[in-house]
Amino acid sequence: MQFWIYNETNGDTCEGATIGASMYGFSTDLFEGCKYNAHIAHNADQIYQIRSANMSCILFSVSAIEAKLNELISMFASIGDEDSIWKKVQEKHTRKSTAEKWNMIVKATGGKCWVHTEEPFKSFNMVKALRNELVHYKGELLEKDQAPNKKVQEIMTELGVKSDASFMEDECSSWVSDLIDCKGLAGLVVKYITPIYENMNEYLSHEALKPES
Repeated sequence: MQFWIYNETNGDTCEGATIGASMYGFSTDLFEGCKYNAHIAHNADQIYQIRSANMSCILFSVSAIEAKLNELISMFASIGDEDSIWKKVQEKHTRKSTAEKWNMIVKATGGKCWVHTEEPFKSFNMVKALRNELVHYKGELLEKDQAPNKKVQEIMTELGVKSDASFMEDECSSWVSDLIDCKGLAGLVVKYITPIYENMNEYLSHEALKPES
């Protein structure tokens, strides 16, 4: 999906209008990529296919949410008033976290606050915690069925992921391989991020262009 703004228009229609700038909605590709990889993981026969699809879904998932928020900020900043909250976030707070930018916006628009301990944000934070553990892998030595943090442990519990290794002699496994090998992981990731992705406009309020008070 392309979004654009005009430099010049002739009357009330777009006929003969000159487009000044455009933006591609990359978040759609990321979200659809999540769903596609969940399908691959669920139906794959080979372990490397399951692992690859799960990892791709996890990496795409957080990026899809971050990208969509940034796209909405750019869109509403480009068509709103100079003193709109969207414009202020775009110009002064672009390096803030997703949750911080989100709450700056809804404070002005009356939308749904990002509360880390409440759904759907709680589930998203579990996905983000897993993403961070994989992207910034620390290589910790952990016990059987032990995850590196509580949020990842919750995902393992939800999926019923447990090691099949005896942990005797030379037979063992780790949380990474046990979890990434699970065919249901990507599907759970999609389930966790979908409520935010599909309802973002509504959560951020229908009063999208309301100036900051």
